[in-house]
Order: sequence, then C-alpha cells, then structure tokens
Amino acid sequence: MGWEDCHLHSFQIEGSSYGMQVDDFPEDELDETSVKVVTAVGTSKRFAYEYDFGDSWEHEVTVEASCGMPMPLKFGVCLDGENACPPEDCGGPGGYVDLLRVLADPTHEEYEHMCRWMGGPFEPSEFDVAWANARLQAVP
Repeated sequence: MGWEDCHLHSFQIEGSSYGMQVDDFPEDELDETSVKVVTAVGTSKRFAYEYDFGDSWEHEVTVEASCGMPMPLKFGVCLDGENACPPEDCGGPGGYVDLLRVLADPTHEEYEHMCRWMGGPFEPSEFDVAWANARLQAVP
C-alpha cells in the first residue's frame, strides 16, 4: 500500500490470523515474521488484510495468479496497480473521502491546511509500479 508500517495490522488467511504480536495480541495470532507469504497464502485465492486498527483500513486481497519458479525470487514483484495509496493517518476510508473532497475544491476552507498537511501535491489516480517494486524490495 505504501504506508509506513507504523500501525498495528493483521492478515486473516484460511482461518488463521497473522500479525505483529505486540501489546495484547490475540492468543491464536501467529507471528507474521515466522512464515513466508507463499506458505501462509498457500492455495487461497482471497484473504483479508487490516491496517491501522484505529482507522480500520480493511482490504480484501485477491490472488489472481501464481506460478512456480525454478529459482525463487528474493522479493515480491508488482506487475500493475491502480491509484495512489491514501495518506497515512488520514482517518480511514471516511477520512480519505473527506480529504479528497477538500483537495478537489481549492475554495474549501480547509484546502490550504490539508495541502500543508499533505506536504505537497497529491494525485489520487497516480500509480508508480517502479516505486511499488522498490518498496517490495525493502521488505525483509
């Protein structure tokens, strides 16, 4: 997604929960760092990902295709995508809708404040596959 990974998150895959195991994590939660993605996902075609339990960014991840490789890759590869990642801490899906509404109207009373908060221009329809792959290469 492009977020900074500074909030709690979890994956729900085939009845198992994978997470960060910090604070009061659920007893049945598995440590996300102890398993490879390919192992956790297995043959599942869909699984859930929630980021930032306070803002509750809930995602349904769909596995469109997978293939075996004679030499495994060291990191995931993004082939395509759509739209920019919503800014970190913008208030979840509802806050993001509000942010887009404000940014679309330069006469809105909060426009200048939001532009400063964003730290620069924001184009919600942009997607940079090279940037996404650079981020994937940084995942341990």
